[in-house]
Amino acid sequence: MTVLKRKFVISETVREKILWYTREEVPYGVAVMVNTVEKREGMLYLQADILVERDNHRKIIIGRRGSLLARIGKEAREEMESMTGQKIYLELRVKVEERWRDSDGILAALSQQMGEDE
Repeated sequence: MTVLKRKFVISETVREKILWYTREEVPYGVAVMVNTVEKREGMLYLQADILVERDNHRKIIIGRRGSLLARIGKEAREEMESMTGQKIYLELRVKVEERWRDSDGILAALSQQMGEDE
């Protein structure tokens, strides 16, 4: 993953799993903001926030007792491990940010994330 845009690949992998599992329930207005990418104890530690605009979307993504969020995280982690050949610890949090698509700060951070090279 040294050549790829690491944060973009991470965010799109997680977002793909969200859209796959939620299908029509969560609109495409979901974003993944990667906050941390660092090596710790021989593995890659990743922390990302899943941004949604409404609390009911947060509940859908989390699922009953966190089961859907766990499945999304597990599948995204496994896919990234297969791409990188590295063990990965992936921490995901779901945050409600009403009208995040209208927030210059959030859009700037997401845009920067898309253009960041390793």
